[in-house]
Amino acid sequence: MAKQIVAQGADYLLSLKGNQGGLHEDVKLFFESENTRPAVGHEEHDGGHGRIETRTVRAASDIAWLQERHPEWDKLTSIVAVTAKREQKGKITEETRYFISSMDASDPKRLGQVVRAHWGIENNLHWVLDYAFNRHLS
Repeated sequence: MAKQIVAQGADYLLSLKGNQGGLHEDVKLFFESENTRPAVGHEEHDGGHGRIETRTVRAASDIAWLQERHPEWDKLTSIVAVTAKREQKGKITEETRYFISSMDASDPKRLGQVVRAHWGIENNLHWVLDYAFNRHLS
């Protein structure tokens, strides 16, 4: 998919999942390591529906080591970690998602906006699938 996106002159920002094996693990270890973890590039706060959410974006473009380990990814330019911390009814949850991108890491706020738009599309698709297949009733 990344090859086709790049071939058409566009950029990609793709979510990494555990089933992608080495790539996901390499990116996760990079962001979790005290030695390589990039500083917070952008942070935003949001509230509504009885919850407070803080989203933290970290991004890096100095990834020659990753490009060498995973040459199959055309125009792999940056990696991104977005941590969402939610507080609702006294309970705090935190989730970090990892991404690869052909976009530069110099504008973490923009990367965060792209991720947020991706989440919105994904959530809407899940709602449609749940509704269409009556999963909301079970």
